[in-house]
Amino acid sequence: MKKIICAALLFASVPAFAGQLSDKDAQNILSAEDTLNGFCRGWNGDKPETQEACIARDKLVAVLKNNGWCYGKKGQAGYQKTWHKCTNDSER
Repeated sequence: MKKIICAALLFASVPAFAGQLSDKDAQNILSAEDTLNGFCRGWNGDKPETQEACIARDKLVAVLKNNGWCYGKKGQAGYQKTWHKCTNDSER
């Protein structure tokens, strides 16, 4: 678990990702974000590990958003939303 959080924070702190996210890097970040989201939502909120997972997830979300990725499109219900490269009808 600690390795996943460390890797996530490393991805989130690399300035080279600002506007230069390759598809492979994006897929790696999306995979880590999905894993961390599961920990964040599925673990006991009182555990420090849960808070660490949530913080790391939020940093990865910021990297994705800063690199033109969006979660969901206008009018979609929560269960329909997925990560994708932003378009005109994307939620921002």
